[in-house]
Amino acid sequence: MIDYHIHSKFSADSNEDLDAIFTRARDLGLTSIALTDHLDPYPNPERNLFVFDKEDYFKTLPAYREKYPDLDILFGAELGMIAQMVDKNRQDLASYPFDFIIGSIHSVELQDIGSGEYFPGRNLKEAYRLYYETMLECVKIYDFFTVLGHIDYIDRYVGYTMGHPKPLDDRAFAPIIEEILKEIIRSGRGIEFNTGGLRRSLGYGHPKPWILEKYYNLGGRIITMGSDAHVARDIGTHTPEALKQLRDAGFKEVFGFKDGDFKKAFTIKG
Repeated sequence: MIDYHIHSKFSADSNEDLDAIFTRARDLGLTSIALTDHLDPYPNPERNLFVFDKEDYFKTLPAYREKYPDLDILFGAELGMIAQMVDKNRQDLASYPFDFIIGSIHSVELQDIGSGEYFPGRNLKEAYRLYYETMLECVKIYDFFTVLGHIDYIDRYVGYTMGHPKPLDDRAFAPIIEEILKEIIRSGRGIEFNTGGLRRSLGYGHPKPWILEKYYNLGGRIITMGSDAHVARDIGTHTPEALKQLRDAGFKEVFGFKDGDFKKAFTIKG
């Protein structure tokens, strides 16, 4: 088993100790994990709350590979994709030996989704449409991420809108989402299955079943698994439900990433 979406003390929204992460992963019997701490640089540096010191990161982490030799540890990042930052992000990430990059949409029109600032003044249909249009644009121009992160991430935060509605039925945006998935497949990249939605009581992991099935039916096979854990106890959580959702969509295997290429990590039984 693997967990390719884990945050540590290097992320602004986590205080988790590295030893706690690696010990938890080892105790769970995981074979490979990826640290994917937040890198969300904005054009305005004053907004750069979710970034970390990359020099310190790569000075600190190698010792843990020696300390936990039975665990395949990938040095990664979760990159918040903003169209205006693509060239700078490409240059900055190329300067460091990252093994694995999750490309995620955390903001739209420079407004953060997770904090709720994105929703006021927009109805849900507009908010979803802009979110997926932004994702499509970034998937096309960001050619240096490994997997697309939590595709329907916006579902987690619609409670910030008036009336605290449930997530919108985003099948209205199926044509845009299909173009996103086609671009991922065409470019040889993958998507992640993020169990964070299950932990947040959405009733599904990201992406939700119809998007997962659409990806599979379009020919998408490359998929990783990640918990989006910000504390060690959440690593590897909701694995049985995750595997069922993947199996129901048609998937037979989950992929890892090694030496710049995807490789089968394990077979989904059943």
